[in-house]
Amino acid sequence: MKELKDGDSIKLVRYQYQFLSAGLENQIIAYAIVKNNSFSFDIELIGNIERCRLYLPERLGALGWDDGILESGCDLSLAIKNNQLVFSKKGAAIVNYHNLLDSIYNSNVAGINWQGGMMEKNMEIIKKTIQAIQATDGQNPRYMTQAFSAVRLQKTIGLVSILYSIAYINKGAAQEYMRKIDTDLYDRYIKPLSSNKDLVNIPSASWISLVASRYGSIFKRNHNKSERLTKVEKDNEYIAYLKDNFKGQILSQLIAAFIYYNRQADTFTTNYITSITKDIDFSRYQNLLKGIQKFSPGTVIPEFTLTDTSGNEVPLSQFKGNVLVLDFWFTGCGACAIAYKILDPIIKGFEGQPVKLISISRDSKLHLWLKSIHGGLYTDPKHINLSGGKQGDSHPLFRYLQVSGYPTIIIIDKNGKIIGSPRKLVSDQGSDLKNKIEKALNNNL
Repeated sequence: MKELKDGDSIKLVRYQYQFLSAGLENQIIAYAIVKNNSFSFDIELIGNIERCRLYLPERLGALGWDDGILESGCDLSLAIKNNQLVFSKKGAAIVNYHNLLDSIYNSNVAGINWQGGMMEKNMEIIKKTIQAIQATDGQNPRYMTQAFSAVRLQKTIGLVSILYSIAYINKGAAQEYMRKIDTDLYDRYIKPLSSNKDLVNIPSASWISLVASRYGSIFKRNHNKSERLTKVEKDNEYIAYLKDNFKGQILSQLIAAFIYYNRQADTFTTNYITSITKDIDFSRYQNLLKGIQKFSPGTVIPEFTLTDTSGNEVPLSQFKGNVLVLDFWFTGCGACAIAYKILDPIIKGFEGQPVKLISISRDSKLHLWLKSIHGGLYTDPKHINLSGGKQGDSHPLFRYLQVSGYPTIIIIDKNGKIIGSPRKLVSDQGSDLKNKIEKALNNNL
């Protein structure tokens, strides 16, 4: 029987910006200690509802609350019964409602064809699912309140987004179908959504995804091969689209998300970010911008100390004078193994030159990290192998560089200035990475 014990540590993760991914820099973390088989968090939510994640002790296995939701002003009690989480008190209503909509969503979406060949059928499934979700509003008077309405809004946006995502991925007939019905979809769902005052407060990134996938499948210009655009030119086209089609806080949120998801690109300098945010009310996202701009290209990275395989503290400044390629990874990350196969021969190609690959693991268990180093899948003993130690990905360097996905690769020049991340490491087999290293070597800064 799985159960809590006195002294157990419980971790609650919330998110400062609900529309962004669950990156470390976006997390609000609180801890509680179990006493008399119970624990409590005294927190004040930022919005009416928030998504959250609850981490229970490892010995309880997979038991946890990965897709949690909290309602402002409502106490929530949690218990473990029959190896399952059971919720009670006033806050349980939003949890149960969220689970109800999830069950409606999952049972219907299972019939979606993701290959793009049955778009009419997909459209019917989406319509039917949205109708079923909207019909729940009359089942309970509380379901008409703002918090419950926002949960329905979140699910509706996610469903519409599926159609545009399929068209964006598959192109061809799926894209043509979406172009034909786009006006109807816009009038029926997207236009009412974009005027909904609750939109900027929904606990999900689904609205950001919908706008991006609709742009990619319907409005993105197809340029001739002779018109090869730079990343900045492509980004400017998307920014222009956003400014032409959205206003107010919705526009601010969309651009904030765009900056966030491109924050490690070498083109996103402080000057460029300033140019695309001028004349926009960014008062809600000043902290987000400050966090991103502190490590924008050209910024000198502050001093950080990591742990080597012998437990010694190693300052990054020790490697100043070299072009550094920081590779953040963890044991079990398949994409990290693929990236290392590309990184290793590129670094070897600069042998004899001031270029260092610094392999930085988030593994907090020493034996696991050492085994992976000698296994040669993610790194090799010949490289500089460091870690966040027992802090894992809570280490200050991970948070400062906003490492939220793996692998994350960041290039630092000889003077300790951030260059950025390589683009399309796998698809271009490290060509952009190699060019950035060569450029950094040739710059007499």
